Amino acid sequence: MKSNNSTDTMSAHLSRLPLEIYEMIYNEVFVAKPVVRRIRRRADGSCGKHRVPHLMHVNRDSRIKFATSYYSNSVFIFPEPYDLFAWLESVPKEYRKLLKDIRYIVSDLDVRNGRAAWVRSFWIQGLQLRVGKDIAEGLRFQTTAEVSTYDAFSAEKSDNGAMLTISSY
Repeated sequence: MKSNNSTDTMSAHLSRLPLEIYEMIYNEVFVAKPVVRRIRRRADGSCGKHRVPHLMHVNRDSRIKFATSYYSNSVFIFPEPYDLFAWLESVPKEYRKLLKDIRYIVSDLDVRNGRAAWVRSFWIQGLQLRVGKDIAEGLRFQTTAEVSTYDAFSAEKSDNGAMLTISSY
């Protein structure tokens, strides 16, 4: 019995395309665009349960391609260190090593009270426990004031204060 499934029909049509065109379409669909992703606590107070993007459910090859671009090209911003740690617990271990840019907003009050150094230490230790010392050591921690060249991401400043970033360069 022949399937009338539109997905099967689309796959059949795509498979007839020249390889170059097929790869262009595939890359357009399965490569995550570099964007800032804000991970926030939900209204019920919970945070962390990582919602896997739908494109990671298609098939193994597509999942690997999409996950690589999603985790390595995105900037992840967290309002609280605990939110980051809860989120990291739900990210599959094989994808944690792909993370390159993680940010936390430090309030002006924390900066004025000298808590920025404590926050830095807390983050580094938490990251080492959750992603491994080798990955955490490859990440660079900096405040917005420490950034000498600003790009679209590092130039951000929140209403609450300076942006601390952990970035791999």
